Amino acid sequence: MQSSLLAQSIIDIGLYNFPVNSNRLEVRIRPTQTVTNGVYSAGIFTVRVPTASGVSITAPPSLNTLYGYTLQNQGTDGTYNYYIFAFVSIYSVNWNAGTAYPIAILQFNSSCGGIANFEIINNAWTAQYNGDYYQELNSLEAHNIIWQATATAPLSSGPPNISCSGNQSVATNNNLCSYTHTGADWNATGSAACPGSTINYALTGATTGNFGTLAGVAFNKALTTVTATITDNSNQTASCAFSVTVADTQSPTITAPAAVVAVANAAGCSATGVVLGTPVTADNCSGIVITNNAPGSFPPGATMVTWKVTDGAGLSATATQLVTVQTNLTAGLQLASPQICSGTATSLSFMVAGGAGPYSILYNNGGGNLTLNNYTSNLPITVSPAATTTYQLLQVTDASGCSISPGGVVTTLTIQPNPIIAHLLPPVTAVCAGAPVSFFADGLLPNASTTFTYTVNGQSTTATATTNASGNFTFPPVAYPAGLNNIVLTAVMVNGCTTNSSLATTFAINAQSAACNLSVGGKAITETMIGLEDVYVDISGAGPGIPPYALSKLTTGLYSFLNVIPPTSNLVITPSKNDNPLNGVSTYDLVLISKHILGLDTLGSLYKMIAADATHSGSITTFDIVELRKLILGIYQTLPNSPSWRFMDASFVFPNPSNPFTVMLPETRAIQNMLTDHLQEDFIAIKIGDVNGSAIANAMSPAEERTAGSLVFAAADQFFAADEVFTVRFRARKKVQGYQFTMHLEDLEVVDILPGPGMQLHHFGLFDDALTTSFDGDQVGEFEVTFRARTAGQLSAKIGVSSRITPAEAYGGTNEKLDVVFHFQGDGLKTAGARFEVYQNQPNPFMDKTQIGFYLPVATKTTLSIFDEMGRLVFKRSADLEKGHNAFEIAGSLPGTSGNYYYKIETATDAAVRKMVRLQ
Repeated sequence: MQSSLLAQSIIDIGLYNFPVNSNRLEVRIRPTQTVTNGVYSAGIFTVRVPTASGVSITAPPSLNTLYGYTLQNQGTDGTYNYYIFAFVSIYSVNWNAGTAYPIAILQFNSSCGGIANFEIINNAWTAQYNGDYYQELNSLEAHNIIWQATATAPLSSGPPNISCSGNQSVATNNNLCSYTHTGADWNATGSAACPGSTINYALTGATTGNFGTLAGVAFNKALTTVTATITDNSNQTASCAFSVTVADTQSPTITAPAAVVAVANAAGCSATGVVLGTPVTADNCSGIVITNNAPGSFPPGATMVTWKVTDGAGLSATATQLVTVQTNLTAGLQLASPQICSGTATSLSFMVAGGAGPYSILYNNGGGNLTLNNYTSNLPITVSPAATTTYQLLQVTDASGCSISPGGVVTTLTIQPNPIIAHLLPPVTAVCAGAPVSFFADGLLPNASTTFTYTVNGQSTTATATTNASGNFTFPPVAYPAGLNNIVLTAVMVNGCTTNSSLATTFAINAQSAACNLSVGGKAITETMIGLEDVYVDISGAGPGIPPYALSKLTTGLYSFLNVIPPTSNLVITPSKNDNPLNGVSTYDLVLISKHILGLDTLGSLYKMIAADATHSGSITTFDIVELRKLILGIYQTLPNSPSWRFMDASFVFPNPSNPFTVMLPETRAIQNMLTDHLQEDFIAIKIGDVNGSAIANAMSPAEERTAGSLVFAAADQFFAADEVFTVRFRARKKVQGYQFTMHLEDLEVVDILPGPGMQLHHFGLFDDALTTSFDGDQVGEFEVTFRARTAGQLSAKIGVSSRITPAEAYGGTNEKLDVVFHFQGDGLKTAGARFEVYQNQPNPFMDKTQIGFYLPVATKTTLSIFDEMGRLVFKRSADLEKGHNAFEIAGSLPGTSGNYYYKIETATDAAVRKMVRLQ
């Protein structure tokens, strides 16, 4: 197998059906060169045939006597069956070039018909199963030389057979005009001798087409003939047929057009030419017919139209449509005037539109039904009933006979009686000149708006008001001239009806006298509604024929000037109070004002903002803090630019709810042409500098709040000689919002002050025997003071905390009030807190009530004694009191008159006396 058969010759092999159309195959070899006495010793070849042909091949010995080829092996690859033929022997051959010599004869048989294709093949299958072609001649091998590889031969068998299903009758699928068959149960069954036969279907009639299966075929409505044909692999056929009848069993659907409202346009109030619209229909098959029973002319009212749809199968459906015929008539009624006076007339009109005029009107006038024929729209009908009457429109009919009954069309004509008046009455009592006076009328309609026309001393005027439930009329109060006044009534009108009159009355007005004087009063209260004592209220007034006058009074929170104001006065009320400017003012107020300026926390009240304006500048600035601090430190005795208290008109409404300074503040109240008493002329009292509301407004105000602890200032204790100069550093033990106190000095002179962080010299006030300080800021309070000693001594014995000038107090992080204490550190710790002190009473001067404050370094029994100018004891009280700030309240307890008094506060260890002034 390694080379060609001869060096210059080739042997070919071919396959033939021989005899032709027989069941035999002949394999021939054709040398390309002449061979003489050649040795032909071996050969192998493979023939394949399609598996579907059902063919088997053999090499019968009886037919293979030439070289003894036999079937050596056979197999299949699924598509072809393979047959391997071979021989091994020695034969002497003489072959001529180009002549084909048979080498093997093959016998084949089959149960199938048709044509079989045979092929000599060399491929992967032959290589695997030792079936590769080769020929051996003269010990040389030749292979893969095939001049005719294929041959065909007929196969013979019987024709195929086929069977069809019976005739079929089915209904159309839902919403379709056809039936789609599912499944293979309608497919024909058949058989053939050979495998590989096919069945096809030809459809004629309602449905046409050719199909390989009836599963999934859509059959149209009506009759379809199905012919099934089976074809085997030799093209032999057989056929059968059946019919498929598809019937339409689905009824059509119909939706009638929407209801129609038609306007009558023909005689008898009927409607013609009504457009009904088009119904919505649906059916699975085409060819539907739509009909309806609508009349040519629709009568008035409701008509039901029936629509019908019918399909080709005679199936039908119906739907109804409502047609309503209405007239376009509309009608109403109105009165020219809904009310008239008794004895007068008005007109009634009917507004008719649509339809064909003239019209017939049926209406009711409260007494019966009335008919108006040949009526034209809006034609007025005169009516003049004697009493209130209700008119109702019942029916309107036009010229074509259309009618409407407009229920609820009603109107009422009100008949107003002419007014009646019984008397014209003068004022009940005599009236002072300049004071308003009212006169009266009676016998009128109760609770009715009434207008009078009348003359006063010959001058005509009018007045309108509502009578009371008794029919009485009060004329508006007017200040009439002194002397006899004459009133003449000319007419009275009620509800538009007028009655003329000549009733008259007279009354006298007293001349101006003290008995006719009026009163003014009110109160001065804080924002928290607490009355302020000892406020001076001044009134300045004048008026027509009234010479200028001035009144003044010291109040107790309420003020009144009774029966002293001449009528018709023009007056101005001015309150004032300028005592004890330090009342309620402390460093804590400076803390709150500073937060307001910085925007950290607003004061929250317009009145508190006014209190913060210590400079009276109309704004809140750090200069207000500077001025108030000087007051706290005792540098100022009063504020240079502001009184201690300011007063605002209590009725004033600030136009800007966040800023009181956008307008001029009303600090007085003015009354023009005063004709009645004014007893609510109130003022809001504002303590300048007090923004936390701690000022004592009267003797009944609560005593100062108790302290919640102490702020300790530490300093190093030391001894010093006379004329020695030394420096002491004071430092707070903790940070607070602010503090203030008076440092009491004994035989010590302040040479210099060195402020600590965040602090300046304006935080201190210097006096002969005291140093005051007030500080608020983010730093811990600390400062240094350089002293010169007038005498030798020890620091802790010469310095103490006092409230004599600046009250000693501090303010913790949660706004709690603290005492101020000195701690002197040396051989041992020494503490110097506030000493026994008695404060000036508040308010001072006072009228009947005041409060006397004092400080107790320890809890103890305390006695208050009050003496008059002659030294006589006029009041005494004792109480067991706690350590800290305390107060005795004096209210209505002092006999005698105004003048100077002296009060003494004493304990078992201390005593002090102060002077106070009482006003009557």
